[in-house]
Amino acid sequence: MSEPTSQLEQALAHLSAAPEAGIALSAGQVDALVVYLRELEAYNRHTNLVARADPPLVAREHILDSLSLVPVLAELGAGGSHLVDIGSGAGFPGLVLAVALPDLQVCLIESIAKKARFLEQVVAALGLAPRVSVLNCRAEEAARGRRLRGSFGFATARAVGPLDLVCELALPLLKKGGWLLAQKSQAQAPEEQRRAGQALAVLGGELRRTVVAALPPGKDRVVMLIVRDGDCPDRFPRSPAQIKRAPLAR
Repeated sequence: MSEPTSQLEQALAHLSAAPEAGIALSAGQVDALVVYLRELEAYNRHTNLVARADPPLVAREHILDSLSLVPVLAELGAGGSHLVDIGSGAGFPGLVLAVALPDLQVCLIESIAKKARFLEQVVAALGLAPRVSVLNCRAEEAARGRRLRGSFGFATARAVGPLDLVCELALPLLKKGGWLLAQKSQAQAPEEQRRAGQALAVLGGELRRTVVAALPPGKDRVVMLIVRDGDCPDRFPRSPAQIKRAPLAR
């Protein structure tokens, strides 16, 4: 075992098991995340998925940020539920959550083919199919289809855009009573809440509360918890051109 890999495994095991984080990964789950990080580092050499793919940095900046959702999902009773991750990219947070929560059904939606291929590669390498699926399409397309619309109990969307946009993409995919977990910085949260007000009013959603994330250490991250408690009109989500031309935020 190389020294960098050994240090990475120790960091993941130690930080994820911290009492204040409310997370405990098994040795097998840590091993799976190490494989994931190696796959990402190799793929990133020829296809740009993240700015820097060295495993310790990705573990600190992306894996731990994704793991911060684990205790929130546990509190909301996500066990055995279906989660959709919109704009999965390199797999944050959806693929990490699939490793950390083995009874969670996860659908990774990614519109860029080269990123979707990477996700499929990692799902195969980790033996996560059929519990984890990859859809190479836009979230707008998925949400307008009968098969997926209103079918998920939980949704995530990391670094996709402002909260009003995320709400328009995610809420149509949620069933009534389903939750959107939006990750933002504490500094962003007040403005994001203001921007999302109009969107939530028309999409049938409500911001219930904002939770301070325990991981990564030293980061000012929060999780904004939005529930779909009303009806979402069929006209949403609109096309990308319509969303860009007339965002719901006012």
